[in-house]
Amino acid sequence: MTINDLAPDERIALGGLLRLVIRSDGDFTEAEEETVNQLGEEHLGGAAAMWRVISDSAQACPRDADIRACAAKVTRPAARTVILDFMRKVAAGDEVSAEEETLIGWLESLWG
Repeated sequence: MTINDLAPDERIALGGLLRLVIRSDGDFTEAEEETVNQLGEEHLGGAAAMWRVISDSAQACPRDADIRACAAKVTRPAARTVILDFMRKVAAGDEVSAEEETLIGWLESLWG
């Protein structure tokens, strides 16, 4: 499965969770931005498309609680794998912070 195979609600969850990862340590680094751009180039044909996924999620899920509720509704194992993979890649764009690890750990437990 790829990002193109995600259902609209799964894309919203992906975008929102990426927003949480980016904001989790309070520092949006150039390395994280470049990772998001690279993922967009590799998987969506351009960085702008990835930023659109993230932007669309902000409209659908403006609060952190909304993002977490949306993530809880993702049930397909393949979609969960794609989303976690993207989150890990963005977190690893620079040094993975404790806050990023906590967020990813929460999601892994949720989807257990």
